Amino acid sequence: QRLDVTGRRIVVLAGPGDSHAGRERLLGVDRETRERGLELPEDRVVHGAPSVEGGARLAHALLRRDPEIDAFMCFNDLVAAGALQAAAELGYRVPADLSVVGYDDILFAKMFTPALTTVRAPTYDLGRHAATMLFDRMQGRGRGVDIVLQPELVVRASTAAPAGT
Repeated sequence: QRLDVTGRRIVVLAGPGDSHAGRERLLGVDRETRERGLELPEDRVVHGAPSVEGGARLAHALLRRDPEIDAFMCFNDLVAAGALQAAAELGYRVPADLSVVGYDDILFAKMFTPALTTVRAPTYDLGRHAATMLFDRMQGRGRGVDIVLQPELVVRASTAAPAGT
């Protein structure tokens, strides 16, 4: 039931089950794990509110139930902030005992303690492409256009290699 050969016990703190963004992110996680010949068990994906409170509540309950969890991949940086809060309350050292990764690279991500490793989406490019597509559609052009934007991993202090590697 482990996610990978390094022995990590990773849990995905996903957003709401009906979230389009959440489903797309989970598809990405699933594709990446399969491409590496790994498997993410269903019980390692937990849905919850996309907020600090939601992240704290989920992480707190999960860490109490399974203290061997050593990494959280979070729906967004707010959920990750909640996971950091729960970890601190339960005496986990981040990243020595538990790694935490967010998504969005909000302004405060680098101010969290420890600074949050996160995924930065190219929001400027997203806005520019969205405006272009809207204007094209308003003029009867541009139907059926797919645009793929490349996110960037921003490594900070909330992640580390598994203990013993």
